[in-house]
Amino acid sequence: MARSLRMAFIGVGGNGRHHLRLLNSLREVKLVAIADTNQENLRKAQAESAPKANLYADYRDLLRKEELDAVGISTPHTLHYEHVMASLRRGLHVLVEKPMVYETTHARRVVREAKTRGLVVTVAYQRHFQPAFRWVRRRLASGALGPVHFVSAVQSQGWYRGTRGSWRQDPSLSGGGQLWDSGSHLMDIVHWMTDLRPAEVFAFENKFDTRVDILDALSIRYRGGALASIGIVGHSVGWHEEIAIWCDNGALLIREGNVHEMVQGRWAPITEGLPPGTSPDEAFVKAVLHKGPNDSPPECGLITTAISHAAQVSAQTGEPVKMRL
Repeated sequence: MARSLRMAFIGVGGNGRHHLRLLNSLREVKLVAIADTNQENLRKAQAESAPKANLYADYRDLLRKEELDAVGISTPHTLHYEHVMASLRRGLHVLVEKPMVYETTHARRVVREAKTRGLVVTVAYQRHFQPAFRWVRRRLASGALGPVHFVSAVQSQGWYRGTRGSWRQDPSLSGGGQLWDSGSHLMDIVHWMTDLRPAEVFAFENKFDTRVDILDALSIRYRGGALASIGIVGHSVGWHEEIAIWCDNGALLIREGNVHEMVQGRWAPITEGLPPGTSPDEAFVKAVLHKGPNDSPPECGLITTAISHAAQVSAQTGEPVKMRL
């Protein structure tokens, strides 16, 4: 692999341009080309962060014509699988926005394809690279608190009003509502920190006057007997997120990104000993160029997609969904 990473980016709307700004700040990255079906997105992206990049309306032309090492993908959710697989089959490493893909069978294929070809796939779950969440994962993995037996997690956001009229409320492009969008981060980080594997999911949803879920209430039973209650609140007057993890010998809480541990019956903030943080973009580049760890691999995308899809099916059928992961 060369010292610099020749990258292209597919999908340069607001989120894609955020990634481009981060990538453009890394000396080892050379932004070769960008693709988007929206010409205004291309113009903005080139002006902001990719002045020397070649522009494409069709990502297939980009993949066919450019000499690349890696691709970033930030397109509507249900298009991810097509774009990820086309890039992997071209022999390219992939940085992909959440959710990795929409269908569980597709997620398994991505995992298999990346492994077979020896390519890095990093899902852009930024919490994997933030100090508080990394500390919790390490604390639980140390075994000092004993096994996890219950998780309570909730996320609220003004998603219902804020995404009106956008592709995010079109299930053909989004796959679903906040569960598949911001909620994907919550679903992922709970399972990345705890390493719990689901056995059964039961869920309710409320779509209000839309075609996608706005409110979601999930109950999850894990292998080994642990339980979780997860709430996704897409109709809120403000942002809030907290995760409480209860173990045999203690408990942990992350509220608004700040971590606490229960000490003598009280929540004590953890302010020292937190590991350093980074971004998914920088971590991806290091994983590819320097064989660094891939702390958000496609297996994480598989778990989150499988649980989210099971919850969607359960809400529609009124029955629990058994899982094998």
